[in-house]
Amino acid sequence: MTNTKVIAEIANSHNGSVSEIIKTINCFSKIKYNELSFKFQIISADGLALKDYNFFNVYKELEIKETDWKKIINYTNKKGKIWLDIFDEYGLKILNQNKEKIFGIKLQSSVLTNNKILKRLDSLKHFNKKIIVNFSGYNLKQIKNLIDNNNFLNNNKNLILQYGFQSYPTKISDVNFNKLILIRGLFPKCEFS
Repeated sequence: MTNTKVIAEIANSHNGSVSEIIKTINCFSKIKYNELSFKFQIISADGLALKDYNFFNVYKELEIKETDWKKIINYTNKKGKIWLDIFDEYGLKILNQNKEKIFGIKLQSSVLTNNKILKRLDSLKHFNKKIIVNFSGYNLKQIKNLIDNNNFLNNNKNLILQYGFQSYPTKISDVNFNKLILIRGLFPKCEFS
């Protein structure tokens, strides 16, 4: 039996503050657990939205500079494993600059049809990181097509398929865990989340 992996989702709770990220890392790293990881959402306003979008300026405030990501990743690497959410070219840049310290990446369901990002990931030489792929919102046929028709996903031995329903509070009737059993049947060699 494998240990449950715990990933502390830092997301954007830092409000664009490097010191807040470090403070959060220090807080979570007090948890003494062998399978503790930290996950960061690497975002850029220009990669997520157009300038006239209502939340563009909020995204701008949440951006972290490349040099600061390097410091954060170096610091966090001493505390646990590191995962990155990849949304755009900026996330790929941060991944490339720090790839020796990155344990894995996560691709949200919205990124799975972004052929530009998937092709760039596929072009990374010797990419042997864990990859969480969130399939929420996709039916079984779409999931199978996405994996079968994408070199990066299809050829990766470290794929972790993730299913979840994000609505708070989530009604039991919306959870639909039966879908996870069906997905596992289609991809018996993959890990699941």
